[in-house]
Amino acid sequence: MCKPLSISISLLITNPTSFLSHSSFSCSATLLSSSLPVEESIENNPLLQDFDFPPFDVVEAKHVRPGIRALSKKLEDDLLELERTMDPSWPRLVEPLEKIVDRLTMVWGIVNHLKVVKDSLELCAAIKEVQAD
Repeated sequence: MCKPLSISISLLITNPTSFLSHSSFSCSATLLSSSLPVEESIENNPLLQDFDFPPFDVVEAKHVRPGIRALSKKLEDDLLELERTMDPSWPRLVEPLEKIVDRLTMVWGIVNHLKVVKDSLELCAAIKEVQAD
């Protein structure tokens, strides 16, 4: 039996690791939130900017928490709007849905790349925290 669209996509948006299970983010160190540096505002977060090529050179661990949380909220709002105005056609349902999934996949891929090439205790803690959300 298939799950309703809203449940499947909501799960994807609220728990991207369930969709992107190939990404392994195991961390051995745990940091307390109070020991983490103050995070930048989301307006300057490179994970939330439009880009043609992923901005690998400017993404840092401090961008992960606010970026993933803001993106999840925006994509969930986009999904709710899509459900509200749903028209069962390719351009009015499938294309917007693909944009939602593609955006999450792209941003989570940037975080995964950062984890592989520039791992740190701060990044590890940020990833663990957003995975729990």
